[in-house]
Amino acid sequence: MQYRIEKIGIHILAFLVARCQLFGMYPFVVPFFMAAYLQEQSSIGLFAMLVLGILSRLEAVAAVKYSLILLVLLVTLNRTDRQKIFENNYQIALASGVLLWAVGMPYGYLVTGKDISLVYALLEGIIASCGILVFEQGFVALRVGTSRMFATNERFVGVFSLLVAALFGCPLIKSPVNLLFVLCGYLLLYNTYRFEGSVGMATGSITGLVLAVQTEHISWLAVMILLSSVIVILRELGRAGVLLAFLAGYILLGFLYDRSLLTPDMLVSALLVLVLFVGTPAKWLKRAVQFKDGKTGYSQDLLMQEVTKSKINDFGQAFLAMEKMLELHEQENTPSIPNGLSNMYLSGDGISLLNAVESQSNRLLEMRHNFVRQLGQIGEIIMSFQGELWSQSVKAELFEGRVTESFGRIGVFVTKAVLVKNKDDMLEVYVGCSLDKEQVVTGDMLAERISRLLSKKMVCLNRGDDTVGREESRFSFAEEGNFMLTTGVVRKNRVGEELCGDNFSVTKVDVQKAVLMLSDGMGTGESAYLKSGQIVELLEQLLSAGFCRELAIELLNSFISFLADGSISTTLDLTMIDLYSGMADFIKLGASTTFIKRKDRVECIRSTSLPVGVLEQVEFDTCARRLYHGDIIIMISDGVLDSIIFENKETYLADLIASVKTNNVQLMAECIMKEIETMQRGSLRDDSTILVTGIWER
Repeated sequence: MQYRIEKIGIHILAFLVARCQLFGMYPFVVPFFMAAYLQEQSSIGLFAMLVLGILSRLEAVAAVKYSLILLVLLVTLNRTDRQKIFENNYQIALASGVLLWAVGMPYGYLVTGKDISLVYALLEGIIASCGILVFEQGFVALRVGTSRMFATNERFVGVFSLLVAALFGCPLIKSPVNLLFVLCGYLLLYNTYRFEGSVGMATGSITGLVLAVQTEHISWLAVMILLSSVIVILRELGRAGVLLAFLAGYILLGFLYDRSLLTPDMLVSALLVLVLFVGTPAKWLKRAVQFKDGKTGYSQDLLMQEVTKSKINDFGQAFLAMEKMLELHEQENTPSIPNGLSNMYLSGDGISLLNAVESQSNRLLEMRHNFVRQLGQIGEIIMSFQGELWSQSVKAELFEGRVTESFGRIGVFVTKAVLVKNKDDMLEVYVGCSLDKEQVVTGDMLAERISRLLSKKMVCLNRGDDTVGREESRFSFAEEGNFMLTTGVVRKNRVGEELCGDNFSVTKVDVQKAVLMLSDGMGTGESAYLKSGQIVELLEQLLSAGFCRELAIELLNSFISFLADGSISTTLDLTMIDLYSGMADFIKLGASTTFIKRKDRVECIRSTSLPVGVLEQVEFDTCARRLYHGDIIIMISDGVLDSIIFENKETYLADLIASVKTNNVQLMAECIMKEIETMQRGSLRDDSTILVTGIWER
């Protein structure tokens, strides 16, 4: 109901602004409509109210003129790519002013036949260009909510510019009530009571100026400024204090300054102002605490973003500097075998010692080279990350206003809202909000509203079931992928062991990528379980931190190789699925075969690489496949294949997978494992794990 009334108010505002006349022109029609267009609030109803406002002045020809201008602008903007033709709203405002001037110049000259009409046309074009930018800020202020309406000077000027244009267009009805004074008086009471004293003083000055010009009595300027001063002093006493200040101040000014204030029509008008203010619902008069620019959470976010980008840039530069320094050191100081050993004639144990020294020296040298190279890659990632930090949308205030309006309908107060594109050109939304009234609102409910605003399916990240509280909380939203996953897993221990030495993980990194991991630790039981678990956990952390898969695997391999000195190895089977495109990357380090079931056909993806930790310079097999709706990925550990008694193990398992007629991934995993156990008569010779994942379109 509140937003319906606000919409009606904007249409009334359009009618009054359209009536504002200057030198026979209506210079605020185009600025008002184009400002509404830039804020996506233009409509047929708004267009009709502007035309009706001009017609109320009995100016049919002028109504046709401005109607045609608005239609030409709308057709031009709707049928062209605005981003290619207009870089920003300044160019749109300039184009609108030029068009208005181009039409107004011949029109004015033909109608009046006076040369001065050419100057008036130029003046109208300038007013239109500037007015669009000013009025747009007014619309921004109206959309972002009362607490941030006057957060910037631009919004302050925009709001009062709209009010001035509307008041100048108000019909000059003086009996039985002075309509213009009723509007000015009510605005003075409303703004002074609800907002800060500075807003009240500004309202008094603006309304006094309008009354002075329209009635040709300069005393109105002093009257309204003095009234606003008295009301500001007593506003802390509440509504009663404001009413008392207005009534007492008005009567005193009538006796002491201007007797025309005490005429019957003016007294009735003053009483009508009081009645309207008393009749205003209390929720519309709720005091609005203003957040000034530089103190809002939104501006703090932008400030912190700039600081963070600078710090990350410095951090990345430091890593690159370390890489260069180490490379220079490597070039100047090439390690070699000590001369004392290389020149000695050795035999027996001496030769064994020399071989050990040479092996260890080569191993350390190779590890140093890897460390230098990985250090540089880390620096490059950090440097690129600061360039991928959120970029403010060119329509940030527009989006924030739309979110504020939409969330306000369900009682959620928005303190900040940011729309960004990530490095993959996917939309992400970050909203800070709190609950304005008693009801239950969840993150998923907010996601539905953002989806309607962006015309894209958005999901709430990690907090879909959380409710919005009285204290400010933050919610993140991202585009929903085109695909979703279902997973099923079966793990079996080697006979005699209490724990399975295999570990697996199904997780998401970023918003759009799902990661499937299966690791088989060396040996069986608890020891293998701990080793494979560490591999899976560490790789998850590296990928989640933003490391690319190649660097994450290299760091993991170097870490394991350094700690274990090559004595510990663990297989790694990694599948990364893009949930938007359906592309899947299969990466294997000593892992067993992966199977892709597509309808009745099964594809095998094999590996010839060594496990993690065997070599200092890691080598791994990788391939990519596009997945489609209904495809099923089957990842297995070595124990599954080793338990098959037939010679061609992969062919048998592929045939077995093809024969399982079910889309239930858990049931498929259980059916496969049941066949494997049957072959071994229930006593598996090695830990065995089957991870089955189905890919489905949403």
